Amino acid sequence: MAVFLNKTYFMRTRAKLKNFTSSDCKKIILRNLNRILDIRIIDLDENDNTITFLYGTNIALEKVKRELKNIGFPICRLWTNNSSFLEKEESLI
Repeated sequence: MAVFLNKTYFMRTRAKLKNFTSSDCKKIILRNLNRILDIRIIDLDENDNTITFLYGTNIALEKVKRELKNIGFPICRLWTNNSSFLEKEESLI
């Protein structure tokens, strides 16, 4: 993770998930991914089966991929958008 002038560099990523079909699925995903401290979930959309989140390192991204696969919601497609800067005190890292 790069730090520049008291700001932390995060990548914004959107992923299409397999088997994500209901609000119960959403609760399971949130419960399990909230245990990963170095990510921030932005959105979980049941209609198009996607999750949007911020992460600071490739290790964090791999943790998300592994956890989603382990709980039965593997990633089908991944989009990485432009990076974002957050104030350091706002980050979960």
